Amino acid sequence: MNCLPNSGRISLIEDHSSRFHDAIFPDMYGNKFNIREKIWKMTEHFPLPIHRATQTYFDWLTGKPYDNQASPLQSNPWLELGLGFIEFFAGIIVWLWIDATVKDIPLILISWFLTISGIVQFREIAHHCAHNRFSESKPLNDFVGNLISIIVQITEFEEFQNYHNATHHSPEKLATIDQDPENLIYITEELGFVLGKSKSFYWHHLRQTVFSPRFHVRTLINRFKPNKKASVIQPRVISLLSYSLILMGMSYLTSWAFFAFWFVPIQVSFQVIALLQLLSEHVWGYEAHHNESPKSLLLGKCMSRFLGSVPPTEHFLEAPFSWFNWLLENVGYFMTRKLVLCLNLPVHSYHHAFPKNKNWVNETYDLQKFIDGGCQNWPRCFSEVWGLWTAIDVVFESLSSSSEDEVE
Repeated sequence: MNCLPNSGRISLIEDHSSRFHDAIFPDMYGNKFNIREKIWKMTEHFPLPIHRATQTYFDWLTGKPYDNQASPLQSNPWLELGLGFIEFFAGIIVWLWIDATVKDIPLILISWFLTISGIVQFREIAHHCAHNRFSESKPLNDFVGNLISIIVQITEFEEFQNYHNATHHSPEKLATIDQDPENLIYITEELGFVLGKSKSFYWHHLRQTVFSPRFHVRTLINRFKPNKKASVIQPRVISLLSYSLILMGMSYLTSWAFFAFWFVPIQVSFQVIALLQLLSEHVWGYEAHHNESPKSLLLGKCMSRFLGSVPPTEHFLEAPFSWFNWLLENVGYFMTRKLVLCLNLPVHSYHHAFPKNKNWVNETYDLQKFIDGGCQNWPRCFSEVWGLWTAIDVVFESLSSSSEDEVE
C-alpha cells in the first residue's frame, strides 16, 4: 500500500490477467488512473522537444515506457560498463580531493553515491556476463565477469554462472527450498525470514537486519572468504591480493581513519542494497499448482518493479506544496533507480521470460512492446508492482502465507 498525492490510499499492484496494456489502479473513491499515463499527460502540451526529453527521462526513471513508445536512445553494454567505471572512479577521486582539501559533508555523500552506483552497475553487468549477453564472445564475457567479481567482491563468477543458469532460471526450480537453496534457504534460514510469519514480523526483521553488525560482518566475511572448489580458488586469491593493494594505496594517500569513514559506509550500503534487491526480486513464497506450466510458474514467481507516482492535477501555482512533495518523491525514486533497481532490473520478469535476449540494456522497451502486443503465446502478462517497498511487501505476503511443504 502507498499513499500518492491527490489519489487517496491505493493498491500499487496490477495483475494483467484481465488487461494487457496499462497499469490501471483504483483509488479510494473508485476512480481509475494510470500512473505512467498521468506522467505522460503532464508534459504533452509542452514543446515537442521538451516533452520528448522529459518522457525519455521518465521512461528510465519509472522503468516503464508509455504505450507503443519506441526507444529514442539506444544504449549498449560497453556504454553501461564505461558509465560504471566513470562513476566508480569519480567517487574515489572526489573522496581523495575531499581528504586533501576540505571535509565537506555534501561532497562526502556525493562520493559515496558515485562509488556505490558504480558498484551496483558492475554487479548487474556481471549477471549479464553470466548469461553471455554482454558480448558475443564467451571468453570476453568470462573476462569481464571475473574482473567485476574481483572489483565488487561478489560470488566467484564461474560458480555464480553455473548455479544461476542451471537452477535460478529453471521455472520449476526457481524459488523452491529443495532446488534453489542459495536463494530461498539463504533468505529463510541464514537471514531469518522464516516462512509462515506475519508481515509485521518480516518488516521488523528487515529493519533489524539492515542495522545488524552481525549481518554485515558475516556478509563481508563470506564475500572475501575463499571457496573450497579448486576451480574458483585462483580468482578469489587474485581478488584478495587486489583489494590488499587497493587498501595499501588508499591508506598511503589518505589517513586510515578517514579512509575507514569512506570504505565502511560503502560496504555496508552495498550489502543493504543487495538485500533489498534480493527481497524484491521474486515472489519467493509462491505456491505452485499441480502440473503448473513453466510459463505459468514464471508469471507467478516474477513481477515487474516500477517506480513513480501520479503528479498533482492542479497547476504548480495552485498547489506548490503538492508539487514539492511529488518532486521530493521523485528524488527518492531517482536514488532507488540508481542504487537498487539499476539498468534493466525493473523488468527482471521479462529477463526470466526471455533470458537469451541480447538487447538487455534496452529491455524496458522490449517488455512494453511485449505488453502492447498482448503478451502473445503467454497466459497473461506479468504483474506490475509500483514502488520498491510495495514489491517487498508482496514478497513478505507470499512468505507469510507459505510453509516449507508448499515451496518445495
